[in-house]
Amino acid sequence: MTVADRSFRHILIAGAFFGLAFLVMLAFRLGLFEKQSTTPISVPLSGDVSHGETWMTVLQNDRKIGYSHSVLQQTESGYFLREELFLRINTMGVVQDLTMNTSARLLRDMSLDSFDFQLESGPFRFSASGRVDDRSITVSADSDGNSRSIRIPVETRPSLSAVLIPSLAAKKLNVGETFRFSIFDPTGMTLQPVMVQVDGEETISYQGRPVPVRKMSVHYQGVSQTAWIDQNGSVLREEGLLGLRLEKATREEAVSGIPLEASRDLTLVASVPSNVHIDVPAELETLSVRIGGIRLDSSMLDGGRQSLSDNLLQIRKESLHDIPDHPSMDGQPAEVLSQLGPSLLIQSDHPRFMELIQEIISPEDAVLIRISKIISWITQHVEKRPVLSIPDALATLDNRVGDCNEHAVLFAALARAAGIPTRVEAGLVYLNGRFYYHAWNGVFVGRWISVDAMFGQLPADVTHLRFAVGEQNLQAVLISLVGQVTIQVEAMD
Repeated sequence: MTVADRSFRHILIAGAFFGLAFLVMLAFRLGLFEKQSTTPISVPLSGDVSHGETWMTVLQNDRKIGYSHSVLQQTESGYFLREELFLRINTMGVVQDLTMNTSARLLRDMSLDSFDFQLESGPFRFSASGRVDDRSITVSADSDGNSRSIRIPVETRPSLSAVLIPSLAAKKLNVGETFRFSIFDPTGMTLQPVMVQVDGEETISYQGRPVPVRKMSVHYQGVSQTAWIDQNGSVLREEGLLGLRLEKATREEAVSGIPLEASRDLTLVASVPSNVHIDVPAELETLSVRIGGIRLDSSMLDGGRQSLSDNLLQIRKESLHDIPDHPSMDGQPAEVLSQLGPSLLIQSDHPRFMELIQEIISPEDAVLIRISKIISWITQHVEKRPVLSIPDALATLDNRVGDCNEHAVLFAALARAAGIPTRVEAGLVYLNGRFYYHAWNGVFVGRWISVDAMFGQLPADVTHLRFAVGEQNLQAVLISLVGQVTIQVEAMD
């Protein structure tokens, strides 16, 4: 790989699944959840909840990058919530504006009854809506006029993180008390267990004067967010990871003065330093790294090209010499066959994908030829550029632009349309002395092998460290790494 190639590759790594900067900001505003018991400890959220209008300024390391605006209104059956979040985010030197709008109907106990969610960033648009009953959440997502639905089972009605702290702030809670709740995240279409702790009373400086406040913390797989609430139950300040902060403001203070150059590059800030320089990752056959700072999940880290012993992760480049031309799917386990069908955002059965794959491959092509042709088509037709959106295969096909996330879902849609079980994988990849958050694919060709359509690699190089697999759990897994994980290269060959 030449110096120019390395520089180009550096531009292409836009972050983790959903874009790392986008991921971090979503975690910060939409909720930070502790992966402990999934059974919520019920504390009724109903009561004298402070309703009305709230504006907050979003800052990163004291630099303004956006605002949030929420309105909570009381209704005959409960509450109605509207929330807008605007962010100006820098990912790999590309400044992008991101707007998210959520509206929700809540019951008297602040549990979720229905919601509508929209996201806009550049040419990308995503919308979803859902209704909740006592047993499930039915979610519909729209892409390119194509609507799909999924049903998510629930044991108890969830709530939204936007109302969690204000609702608890209205109650008389004792210092040291800890509570868990079930929260629905509309960006990832997932239920998450939340843990909230009452930390105590203190005084902070707010708008140049001392203000007595109650301090609460919310935890997300070891990552913490802190909120300070005044005696009226208003959240004055929230702080999270990577120097991100929200502060209560007037409308004029919130919406004005957002710099055109946006924040520091969040993707770079969240990357993980390496103790060694790897000249040409694609030439390595094996890599051994020691992982620290986090609780390791062997179910994700161990298997296939990766093996985990204690905290030492070994990656071996897969051989393609013994791959059959036409692997049989007969008798394959359900977890393999499940990666053949469409999903909410990988619409592999859509006529556009079914027609396109017939143009890309031939019926007699061996499986590795099929995969190589799909990679080549994506390389030729999709511009490599950082995108802040929920990765959607149809939207990527329309816009023909995207980062690792869009490449991963588009590859998955085309490969599944070609009859190849394909999953999305995510974790870290090495570049110029650091490990960056990244997404790629695994394909089943008799066994799972790695594919990186973004970098045109079959198999992917051994600096791809897989931490998560799937489509709806990647967000939660990756956020647990941010600012926590350490990587030490111990051996490479």
